[in-house]
Amino acid sequence: MSLSPEDRRKWLQDVRALHNTDKGYWVFGVETEAAAHIVHQIAPAPPGTRVLMMTDGFYRLVSPYGRYDDAVLIEAASRQGLGVLPGELRALEADPADDARIGRFKTSDDATALLFEC
Repeated sequence: MSLSPEDRRKWLQDVRALHNTDKGYWVFGVETEAAAHIVHQIAPAPPGTRVLMMTDGFYRLVSPYGRYDDAVLIEAASRQGLGVLPGELRALEADPADDARIGRFKTSDDATALLFEC
């Protein structure tokens, strides 16, 4: 069942009201206390390990668009550089009519990524 734009907006407002609260979940933002709730994991990274850190907006290339899977996205970023991928993403986001079809609340989102190799 599809929500009306007003119902979608209300749902999003309700979800955002839970950000950085004990009853909700923690996200990085302007509230400095979110840093106290970081969940982290340590994993070995032998020389040559590539890591792609990204926002959820950049990850749209994987989901919902399916342009890449995780491994292929890292490979594309390594081979082409990060400068090409945002253009691909914006082309995929070009049709605002897709917003409701794929569950986007906004046509485009921040798309930030950092690629590094150990």
